[in-house]
Amino acid sequence: MISSNSYEGEFLSLDGNSGAVYPGSLAPLTERPEQALAAIAKWGVNAPASV
Repeated sequence: MISSNSYEGEFLSLDGNSGAVYPGSLAPLTERPEQALAAIAKWGVNAPASV
């Protein structure tokens, strides 16, 4: 967590889930929602043909 000794111009990293603030610049963590993408892909297979 960040201390009260942060200064203007310093990088801060925010945790979007918890709201925690960390000193420095951290690499973003991204996850690919495989289950959700698979469910959406099925929509096209089961869709009626266009007129």
